[in-house]
Amino acid sequence: MNYMHSDLRNRFYTPYDAQRSYKKELRRRCSAAGFAVLLNFAAMNLVATFALNMLMGWGLYDWNEAAGAWQGVTDQVAYFLMYGVYASLAVLPVYLLTLKITGVSANEAFPFQKVGGRKLIACLAVGMGCAMFANIATSILGMRLESLGIPQSSAPSPVPTGAASILLFFIVFSVIPAIMEELAFRGVVLGLLRKFGDGFAVLVSAGLFGLMHGNLVQLPFAFIVGLVLGYLVVRTNSLLPAIVVHFANNFYSCMMQVAEQYVADQVMMIFSYGSMLLLLVAAFFGARYLLKKEKDFFAVKPHQEPYSLKSRLESCFAAPGIISVVILLALYTTLVTALYS
Repeated sequence: MNYMHSDLRNRFYTPYDAQRSYKKELRRRCSAAGFAVLLNFAAMNLVATFALNMLMGWGLYDWNEAAGAWQGVTDQVAYFLMYGVYASLAVLPVYLLTLKITGVSANEAFPFQKVGGRKLIACLAVGMGCAMFANIATSILGMRLESLGIPQSSAPSPVPTGAASILLFFIVFSVIPAIMEELAFRGVVLGLLRKFGDGFAVLVSAGLFGLMHGNLVQLPFAFIVGLVLGYLVVRTNSLLPAIVVHFANNFYSCMMQVAEQYVADQVMMIFSYGSMLLLLVAAFFGARYLLKKEKDFFAVKPHQEPYSLKSRLESCFAAPGIISVVILLALYTTLVTALYS
């Protein structure tokens, strides 16, 4: 009995030095994730500023339209090329540098375990259904906040009109974010934090993903979708389902924005609600398939950790990188909301 008691004690109680080492490593990795997101945000703005200056030199910029949907760029193709370049160049290098500094391997950060075609389609159906639910929840929350006097405004979205612009629009807002943001948030950020529990890693990475969007309209939606995408990654041990769902969600959004220019409002309303209903039904059948193939797919698996989730989150939010990114992006979000309200 003494041996069993000692074994249980060693299993659930961590010596002081080990406790300190564990929390130090947790804060170090959380801080690295926070600073990476902040550096990513700063790099995107710096590259965008450089690109805008180049367009200005080429006579493709109008200061009077700087607050508009096209941010002052007078040529749609030039705008999308600029956006595509800075969205690519400012993301991946920052996170690859983070991996180098923290010593996290590429295998940890970029898991691509084989996922069967049917399972991938089921994950896509579930992910899109959850995105539709997130849209509904975000709309309800937005109306509630508006009623309390909290504005829910964001920068106007650019809508293309020519064939070349429409093609670039889909590439820039569907393909590039799906790859780059998933490699960054469900790849590097999630990979940095999975050592401390999958649930913890999914929650923190989703929170940073929401903040990164920089406005109150997208923040709750991005957080909810971030939770779903993170969950799919840890359950499949692959970034592919998250990339596919992210692409499909953005493609759907882009398609709706373009269609609004050419389709009557009543038809758009019918299509919008009809497609939303179909996606929710597809999510039900997708979830059913996943449960049939893997009964515990949606079960929360306990992770043997010396600290509770609350304690780990407290340590995380005491990390300098997390404190910095939360304060600065919260201020930016407030300024953007005030500017466009």
